[in-house]
Amino acid sequence: MSLSTMPPEILLSIFEPLDFEELVCLLPTCKHVRKVAFYCLSKVIDERTLKSIAEFQEAEFERPSTVPIEDLQVLRNSEYDNSRGLHIAFTVVDKENKKATETSLSDMGQFLDLVNIGIKSGKMDILNAELYISEPVATDRRFSKLFFALKNHSLARSPLEFSITSLSSRMSPANMIRLFDTDRLTKLAIFFGKNYWRDGAFPIPVSKEIKDFQELLERVRNLEHLEILSSAPVGLGFQAAPPECILEDSELNGLREAFSNLKKLRTMKLDTFLFYSSFFVPVPENVKTLSLAHVPYYSRQWWDEFAKYPFKNLERLELRLCGDKECFEQGGAGTHLTPSWPSEGTQGHTLGDVEVQGLKNFDCEEIQLPYLPSDLIPCLVKRNPGLQRYLRSRAAKQYSVILVQRCKEELMQAMACRMFELEVGDEMERRFMENGAQEDDLKTCALGYLSRFSNFLTNPPVAPFLDPTPAKPKPVELETKPLRGPETKRLKEPKSYSYEDYVAALAFKI
Repeated sequence: MSLSTMPPEILLSIFEPLDFEELVCLLPTCKHVRKVAFYCLSKVIDERTLKSIAEFQEAEFERPSTVPIEDLQVLRNSEYDNSRGLHIAFTVVDKENKKATETSLSDMGQFLDLVNIGIKSGKMDILNAELYISEPVATDRRFSKLFFALKNHSLARSPLEFSITSLSSRMSPANMIRLFDTDRLTKLAIFFGKNYWRDGAFPIPVSKEIKDFQELLERVRNLEHLEILSSAPVGLGFQAAPPECILEDSELNGLREAFSNLKKLRTMKLDTFLFYSSFFVPVPENVKTLSLAHVPYYSRQWWDEFAKYPFKNLERLELRLCGDKECFEQGGAGTHLTPSWPSEGTQGHTLGDVEVQGLKNFDCEEIQLPYLPSDLIPCLVKRNPGLQRYLRSRAAKQYSVILVQRCKEELMQAMACRMFELEVGDEMERRFMENGAQEDDLKTCALGYLSRFSNFLTNPPVAPFLDPTPAKPKPVELETKPLRGPETKRLKEPKSYSYEDYVAALAFKI
């Protein structure tokens, strides 16, 4: 008699003595056999899970007590490397009373007690569990064994009975795949640091890390929120790889495709660039909120890719100088660190235009404006008429700050040009010799500077003239009619310019 025709009762008696591996081999068979084999496998998994829980709790006296994690900052802070960091939030559903209770714990033992009760009674479900795991917990073999048991328990239950849906950890992508049921994750926070950006600085080659991360993204097909965070502090952990360490583009093609296939992703946060500063992560088409931190380290090539990318459904764009809560020194609250930003970055770089058109919200810190492409804000405002009025007004104010700063820099550079000074002085000397002292000399001199500054912005010199006696300086073209001859006794009264006209003229030239 074939197994496919046997009654379930007989199959149960046949499958009962089989071990875990043998039952797993029966799952790819026919539907009738698979149903009974899965039932038997679930019982074996429950027994293994209960055994792992018991072993873990019996050894609890040997391990340090856990510490609560109030936010993700604890995961990136090296001072917690020698202590336990674990936090669990989840929903308990009592099937008998049909009551759901949201619970938050910092002790794994309490969570395991509830799992134990749920398995034995069959009347309790644990849903939407959120795990925040520090590095010591992630690397502890006893925790790893426990997480693996919980993964098998998750695979043997429906999402309505047991589910871990959120994971934040400094585990490697490979360990996340090995220890968790990634298919049920809807929120993932993963940490990368500078050690991942060049071969030889970490035992695992960068190419291997890329493949592992690609595989992880391919498995989290239900992901809705993704955070790629930095495990290193500002100014210390961000070091772009030298040219000889730049990865081959072919190594990143699979990773690009994996990002693009995250169809359910709605929120994406990049705390740092990935692997090297020119690698642009293709934002999945359904992402509505994109947050970028440490923007001074994004290269000109990265911003060029940003400008060309369509961002089909993006509604909110956030640009940050630092990541969450990491701009402050540990020793003094409210004291900003002095980051070692790149000396050049994107200063002076222009995009021309951007493709993103559906923005409703745009948030940018004023302190980072000098590190952005100079026309980023005007391009975003022009292409996104849906931005709220107050956001457009704030963007305009931020752009004016950039403009004024550039004016000051350009003016200081021009004023430092010896030729600039001599030409204006020569013109005023000629005017005095021809007409004597005039009441409007100061205004005319200022207009001469304005005219020379305008020409300076249009055709900047390669280097400042340092020769104190230039051969033959050209006269400055003032905003007046040219002199007609020696009989002309007085220049025509120049047009009066307000400060607003001056700034408007500079803005037009820039």
